[in-house]
Amino acid sequence: MAWIERFVAKQTFIDSTGKSSTVETRVGSVAANAYLDAGSKALRDATAVGTYFAATAALSGGVEYQRSVEAIDENDAVTDAATGVYHFDKIAVSTRAGLDNYSATIPARLMSALTLADDGVTIDTGVGLPLAYVNALEAVAVAKNGSGVDVTRMRVSQ
Repeated sequence: MAWIERFVAKQTFIDSTGKSSTVETRVGSVAANAYLDAGSKALRDATAVGTYFAATAALSGGVEYQRSVEAIDENDAVTDAATGVYHFDKIAVSTRAGLDNYSATIPARLMSALTLADDGVTIDTGVGLPLAYVNALEAVAVAKNGSGVDVTRMRVSQ
């Protein structure tokens, strides 16, 4: 398996009906890292990617909503997963920060990595790979106010 690094600049606009559309452009690593390393919006705007975003916005009649640059590590040797692993079999993850609740799903769950509670749905997050996931998520995830989040529940889902 070989991983390939690529960068994508994304810019989202809102039209007069409230619908959003996103422009995506692959950008070089030097330009992407200059944008990502800039310490403020003003400094990001002064980079080549920032200039590209401004030029794109000047051509759109929509309201600019978001700008982002993503670093994507892509496996160029992808094959199908093992038999019986499906994208719709998911792990639902619930988190909380203060009064705010969040949820996400992990697709193509690996049942052999999970220990289920007696209800057959709730995942035991105190052991094995689920515990490692909880620790990793809580170490990096933040709520909209910037505070850390706590995993409140993981369960099997479809």
